Amino acid sequence: MDSGWQYRLSSILGTAMLTAGAVVATNLRVVHEAFATVPFFGNPAPEVLPAGELQFAVITTLVVVLATMWPLFKPQPRRILDTILLTQKRMILAMVGLAAIGYFKYSYRLPRTTIMLTTTALLVLLPLFMITIRRRPSGSSRAIIVGDDPKAMDSLLTATKLPCLGTSHHRPCTNRRV
Repeated sequence: MDSGWQYRLSSILGTAMLTAGAVVATNLRVVHEAFATVPFFGNPAPEVLPAGELQFAVITTLVVVLATMWPLFKPQPRRILDTILLTQKRMILAMVGLAAIGYFKYSYRLPRTTIMLTTTALLVLLPLFMITIRRRPSGSSRAIIVGDDPKAMDSLLTATKLPCLGTSHHRPCTNRRV
């Protein structure tokens, strides 16, 4: 299987499993009661969904989260910080969408406490997951030689055993292995 499809499949399945697990875990009565003790944030009344409604709420959450996170499932080289921030931005957008669904009185909406706790859990778990599965550079290290002295650059180019990127001003990189 192509590595691009492996990345897409693993990111979709991982996101779906983490999302479903977070919704089910944050819907537990024990979690709701513990959250109710937190000043200011514990104000929403604990509302635990029964199993039948929870199934549809998980499906609704999966549809919204997967649709929102879809651009992240394409394998692209990203810096770690960019991956974290983009994942969190998409997660906030998904939760705003879920809150909007609840505002319009959808039958299988998530309770406010569950949305807040699921958002918190996924803001931590999804970026960690996306960083874990991201593509790493194939080489261990690379060299970029920058300068305006052609003799010094040529001596550095011949002295290094690392693969170099780009070309010299006067000649192409001779030990290019990238």
